[in-house]
Parts: sequence; structure tokens; C-alpha cells
Amino acid sequence: MRNKHYSKNKYCKDFPKIRLIVLNSDNYKCQKCNKDGNTVHHIDYNPQNNKRNNLITLCMRCNIIVNTNRDYWYAYFTYIKENK
Repeated sequence: MRNKHYSKNKYCKDFPKIRLIVLNSDNYKCQKCNKDGNTVHHIDYNPQNNKRNNLITLCMRCNIIVNTNRDYWYAYFTYIKENK
């Protein structure tokens, strides 16, 4: 099943700027495995929700992993963000 939010132009025009803010804030470290991170993940899987508490840095490997079992990862990253 495809994410209902998916499209080629799914990100807002300011996302490149927002992405850099998130990466810098997380020191370019994956918030799951602590390796170098280069992707920004939307915790609620909605690419239109670019609030800082919904964005987290992940490495490419972890970003692929968290796109399965989404309810689990939503709860996991919400907990991480609330306790950071």
C-alpha cells in the first residue's frame, strides 16, 4: 500500500532549508544507530508536516528500515524526541 501522502512533489518548497537545520541540529548523526546521517525522516510519515518535533536525522539504511512497521517507529521516535 502506497503512503497517501506520497507524490513526486511531496515536500514544501522550504524543505531543503528545513532539512539542513535538522541535520545540523542532530550533528548529522542518525538518531537510531548513531552513524553518519544524511536523510531527514518525518516521524508521522507526513511530508507536509515540517515542524521540528516531527523531523529526525537518519542514515539511509535506518530510513529504509523505519518505512516498515510504521506504528512502532512512530511511537519509538516520538518517545525519543520527548525525552531528548
